[in-house]
Formats: sequence, structure tokens, C-alpha cells
Amino acid sequence: HFVQEFIEFQNLVEQNCFLTKKVGDYALQLGISTKKLNKIVQTAVHKPAKIFIDETLILQIKRLLINSNLSVKEIAYTSGFDEPTNFFKYFKRSTGSTPEAFRQDYV
Repeated sequence: HFVQEFIEFQNLVEQNCFLTKKVGDYALQLGISTKKLNKIVQTAVHKPAKIFIDETLILQIKRLLINSNLSVKEIAYTSGFDEPTNFFKYFKRSTGSTPEAFRQDYV
């Protein structure tokens, strides 16, 4: 039963990770508590929901960096960051690389 709920959560995150990074927002959309959502995600992929959301967001950002001609600043805004500096810090903290360096390594 939790597998179906996890798949729904995964689909929501993939569609909306640029709009919200908050576990509570996804729990609300699914009609369950954040505690239950965390339990479902922990059971399915052995990590908290917030980590799953962040990893999905980073993956989507990496796809944009590699597959689009958008500037890093445009990608920052597209992916839901109000400030490019916050985007830069978030990406570097998550990947150990700057967005520019990541793009150069893969393009």
C-alpha cells in the first residue's frame, strides 16, 4: 500500500520541486500528515522526505544545466530560487561543485 503512496509523492515532487521544497506542502497535497509521509519515504527509499525532495530538485537542476541554454541565473529563477546567490550556495552544498563548473564538466 505504501508503494502507491510513495509513487504519488515521487510524481508530485518531480512535477513541483521548482514550486516547493517543503515536505508539508507535499503531505497536504497527498492528504496525509508529514509524519506519515516521512514514514512512507523512509520505508521506500531509506531516507527522509526532505532529502528525497532535495535530491530530486538537484537532479532536475542538473538536467537544466546540461540540456538547456539557460544561463545559471535563469536556471536559479526557473528552479524556484528568489536569489541566484541562494541557488549557487544550495547547489554547491548539495553537489560540491558550482553550477558553472558542473555544466562545463558535462557539456
